[in-house]
Amino acid sequence: MVIVLSCGNDKFKPNQAKTVYIEEADGRFTLIRNGKPFEIRGACGSSYLPELVKAGGNTIRTYDTVNLDAIMKEAESLNLAVVVGLYMPPSSNLDYFYSDTAQIAQNLAALKKWVIKYRNSPSLLMWCVGNELFFPKSNKYKKFYKAFNDVVEMIHKEDPHHPVTTTMVNFVPDNLLAIRYRTDVDIISFNMFHGQLKRLHSDLAKFSWLWDGPFMLTEWGTEGPWSEREKTAWSAPIEFNSTKKAAELLTTYNDCIPINRDRMIGSFVFYWGYKQERTDTWFSFFSEKGEKSPMVSTMQFIWTGKYPAFTPPATGDLSLNGKLPGESLLTPAGSVIQAKLETGNRHDTSYQYEWKIVKEDWFTRNKHENNEKPMVPMQHLIHDQHDQVMVFHAPFKPGPYRVFVNIYDGKGNFSSSNMPFYVVEKN
Repeated sequence: MVIVLSCGNDKFKPNQAKTVYIEEADGRFTLIRNGKPFEIRGACGSSYLPELVKAGGNTIRTYDTVNLDAIMKEAESLNLAVVVGLYMPPSSNLDYFYSDTAQIAQNLAALKKWVIKYRNSPSLLMWCVGNELFFPKSNKYKKFYKAFNDVVEMIHKEDPHHPVTTTMVNFVPDNLLAIRYRTDVDIISFNMFHGQLKRLHSDLAKFSWLWDGPFMLTEWGTEGPWSEREKTAWSAPIEFNSTKKAAELLTTYNDCIPINRDRMIGSFVFYWGYKQERTDTWFSFFSEKGEKSPMVSTMQFIWTGKYPAFTPPATGDLSLNGKLPGESLLTPAGSVIQAKLETGNRHDTSYQYEWKIVKEDWFTRNKHENNEKPMVPMQHLIHDQHDQVMVFHAPFKPGPYRVFVNIYDGKGNFSSSNMPFYVVEKN
């Protein structure tokens, strides 16, 4: 969510000299782009951009400058606006980066080249310095703030026609205070998902004394695999199937996001593309081969009021030996397991089913941080499969695993369901 901190009257007066600015009238904030009101209908990511336009989106957000030339070229051809992310190392990198004046100067010079190159691009909407950096109050971080503010100052000098923002995780008053009084950004951005978004209205009201300006969500979506989702007995998060996920996306938008249309200037749904984060389906709006998930259909409905002609297959929960995901299946090594997918009343004989079994790295990195490394399928364990039913042998090595099934309709759509299970030593 993006928040503009300094709410003085001059900040929101009409300013036709700028390409992009925020205007306030009678308590309502409006983003002005090229002289006209512009409401961001955005998505995080830089792939499947024609599909974004077809679904009704008009803005993308990048996280760094990787492949930026190609992204900006395609965005301009599709008339998409872009919030360009400029990477900054985390504030905790005091010894590795923020105490190294040579690295800081090199980074500033590199970012300056990008700002100069694209400051006149018709697709540029604003700049975003860093992502979820965390802004500590301690004075030992003064080198971080110096390096951060040097980047912001450089952008203001080289490109005074576009706002500068940064992001933080959730609505954290300490971060808000630090950014407000120790930086010179124009807009503050927040990344918030379902669990935190439910508290957004009360947080805005409670801390209106600290900030009462406009905002936009730079990441929003369904419940994440961290503390928000139900977990198994061994703390593996339980992922909603695609049908439930699409329904929650719509509920989240209707009940949590448009709570104050006078102040919100736009939002970016997460994630428009294919992304491995705990699983390769948790946030992905597309399959690895580009098929569209039900969340794409939901966003098209949100942005245009109409669903696409062909919607993805409906899917239910996956069960293993009759147990549902929340029942924490423990199974002996090498045991035979039957996986069954409920598909409801929309089963079609033309659907294709893709099953896979993977090991999760729950013991190590996944215990505290979501895995971003693709998991290798263990297809040799599958004994038999027929559409919604698959029979397999549990792995012989104890530990946490997960079964996935994707359904493809042959029209460019797919749905997915998965279930974690735990293999124990065989008696």
